[in-house]
Amino acid sequence: MYDKDELVKKALDIIVKEDVTCLAELWLCMGISQTTGYKYGLDDLEEIKKAIDQQKTALKKKMRRNWRNSDNATLQIAEFKLLSSDDELARLNTQKVNADVNLSHKKVIFESDESGDQG
Repeated sequence: MYDKDELVKKALDIIVKEDVTCLAELWLCMGISQTTGYKYGLDDLEEIKKAIDQQKTALKKKMRRNWRNSDNATLQIAEFKLLSSDDELARLNTQKVNADVNLSHKKVIFESDESGDQG
């Protein structure tokens, strides 16, 4: 049997020390089973959720900072995509397709250059 308060304390400590970003990783680092983590309600505790979210945010900030300061254009573009507006992203994305569809016509004719058939 485990003491829930000790599990919580251990979890919060491990989240920071080991850069834990998900519950499965937390269970592994704590040396407990997934069942034990859920049995003691660690997955529902706001302080654990908050600690994991803070860790994710800190790691993302660090990654973006590294990308920004990198000489690697691919990393710089990746950061730009994360930070860009929809219009900026559309201009950057070479795969963009604009379609203007008018469905007010009741009869649609398809033409084929291969056989000359209409249908």
